[in-house]
Amino acid sequence: MAFTPFAVPLFIAAALTTALAFSAWRRRDAAAARPFMALMLAVAWWSLTYALEFLSVSPEQKMIWAKASYVGITLTPVSWLALALQYTGRGHWLRPRTLALLFIEPVVVVLLVWTTERHGLIWSRTWWVTYGAINALSHSYGLGFWIHAAYAYILLVAGTFLIARAFVRAPRFYRGQAATLLLGASFPWIANILYLGGFFPWPFLDPTPFAFTLAGLVIGWGLFRFRLLDVTPVAHAAIIRNMEDGVVVLDRGGHVVDVNPAALRLLGKTASDLIGRPCPDAFAGHPQLVRLCESPAERFAETTFETTDDKRLYSLRVSPLYDRKARLRGRLLVFHDITALKETERVLKEAKIAAETANRAKSEFLATMSHELRTPLNAIIGMTSLLLDGPLNEEQREYAETIRISADALLALINDILDLSKIEAGKMELEAQPFDLRRCVESALDLVSPKAAEKGLELIYDMDADVPAAIFGDATRLRQVLVNLLYNGVKFTEQGEVSVFVEAQPLDDDDLYELHFAVRDTGMGIAPDQIDHIFEAFGQADEFMTRRHGGAGLGLTICKRLVEMMGGRIWVESEMGKGSTFHFTIRARRAELAEQPVEPLAQPQLEGRYVLIVDDNATNRRILARQLQSWGVLHRSAASAAQALAWIQEGELFDAALLDLHMPRMDGLSLAKEMRKLPAGRDLPLILLTSVTGYAGKAEKLGFAAYLTKPVKPAQLLEALKKALHALNSRPLHGRFHHGHDHE
Repeated sequence: MAFTPFAVPLFIAAALTTALAFSAWRRRDAAAARPFMALMLAVAWWSLTYALEFLSVSPEQKMIWAKASYVGITLTPVSWLALALQYTGRGHWLRPRTLALLFIEPVVVVLLVWTTERHGLIWSRTWWVTYGAINALSHSYGLGFWIHAAYAYILLVAGTFLIARAFVRAPRFYRGQAATLLLGASFPWIANILYLGGFFPWPFLDPTPFAFTLAGLVIGWGLFRFRLLDVTPVAHAAIIRNMEDGVVVLDRGGHVVDVNPAALRLLGKTASDLIGRPCPDAFAGHPQLVRLCESPAERFAETTFETTDDKRLYSLRVSPLYDRKARLRGRLLVFHDITALKETERVLKEAKIAAETANRAKSEFLATMSHELRTPLNAIIGMTSLLLDGPLNEEQREYAETIRISADALLALINDILDLSKIEAGKMELEAQPFDLRRCVESALDLVSPKAAEKGLELIYDMDADVPAAIFGDATRLRQVLVNLLYNGVKFTEQGEVSVFVEAQPLDDDDLYELHFAVRDTGMGIAPDQIDHIFEAFGQADEFMTRRHGGAGLGLTICKRLVEMMGGRIWVESEMGKGSTFHFTIRARRAELAEQPVEPLAQPQLEGRYVLIVDDNATNRRILARQLQSWGVLHRSAASAAQALAWIQEGELFDAALLDLHMPRMDGLSLAKEMRKLPAGRDLPLILLTSVTGYAGKAEKLGFAAYLTKPVKPAQLLEALKKALHALNSRPLHGRFHHGHDHE
């Protein structure tokens, strides 16, 4: 390399623009700071590579630096447009897709520059030119260069136009800053005109990098310095001066340096009375203010100021003011009038107390009345029961039965009102005793099973294996929720089934679980516009349901309150004509019962036995299969009587069969008759499963070993299987599948 004085100003330009980029990085949160930094870095690279091109002595070296300079040359117009967009409030235009489109042309041009010898699209011809002691490269430009020049000028013109438009439309306070940016933008245009017009004294030197350096100095001052002189007074006048809150600014030594008119009116002072004075003098007569101002940390307080009209209550807040280097520069004291807020709080508090008092009085009245009503009602029910036990003619029995049914309904309503009043009065307390969860669910099913049997509905329940056997909680209240939901399911279902499913999710604490219960029915469903009101007190889905099915609509409200007391929530999913599923969760800890009955669930006489399940309900089949598997019993499930009969006709040997009573086309009793006619079914032990009563005699005549009412409890099923297989214990294992697989 050889020294030339023309490289010096280019190095200086590179250093200045690099310093400006660093300054912009320090202020990168300011508007347009980041694109300004990109612009200065592009100009710095352009200046540096241009200087190195001047210092190079061989054409090859000069060509390398000339090509390298195009990285800065192509990025400069793009950065200028991005700066203008952000400054004029159009920064949202700079989305990733837009930026990608803007950068396509620079990337393509740089690639074309480095391969121009092959195609001549940028430089069609290059030759060596000497200007006195200066050796330089001269180029004949190709089509790609002129396309790039047009693209660059379009971006530069667009950016300059946006800033000029902002200058014309800006308020008076901001026009100075916009004018500064326009002045900086003019330098590259002037330099280009001089250079292209041949007016520049050194034709071998492109002045554009110098022009952009000068533009950077002016624009940077306009963005980062001019704004402090121009924008801050506007903000001060528009915000602090016109605030309804009082504002006092203190310096680091505790002297008042500024105060707004609202604070002056509040304190009854003038600016000359306060500015420059220390806190103890400025706020004489207000010791609380003095104590707040002396605190280095942020503080809050409330105090009363007397005005000419009345007394007003204010909240006081003192906040420290830090600079960019986290140095304490002063404090800010703000006075906010909270008189109206405090008055509103007082009125609301009094209203709340009055409402709570009225609610307690209502709840106590309801509780008292409920107790008082139950006494004569119990007498009515008791005497009616005695009357029904005696000799009555048909008409008298009908009258007495009507009295009993009406009294039962009234008693249920009174019990619901009593429970709700206890909950609302906060007098209901939940027990925390260990109890058997499965027995709790089964007892709830037992309470609603007679009603389900009357309507011919199946009751089904299934409990996941990971559900704790025993938990701490209130078994009575959990059973109450389940009974309410089950009774609703039975009440609003005309045919099909009502199911209960229980799952458990362990929480962070090993012994704490979230139990999820789902009560599903196949009834009429709930209209979407009624679901949000279903848990409101004295509300049912619609008037038609109230007339047809009865009830005051308190059951679900009580369920919601009880579930919330147990740390859970309740919700419903429903589809008209297809049924509803009520979900609820509770939180409970695992418990160990003092005397856990141990069931021999895997006795040798059951393991490996092969049992046929016949039920048209898929849920029932799945639950029965899971129970059999837990005892090591193999099984095969049939969805219809015809399918089961076909297997028996084929000669498949089973050790026992579970037959559902109600199935389409052929019921369980008819299936048993047909099976008895076949060799493989003549001596097959049969267990009848039914959701209604009254079939025990028929089952016994057909030789059924056991008769179980749904929902089938595991303990009952186990005993029935043991009874049915008792005679088979000495016989070899039957069936085709004796290797541990079950078949559906």
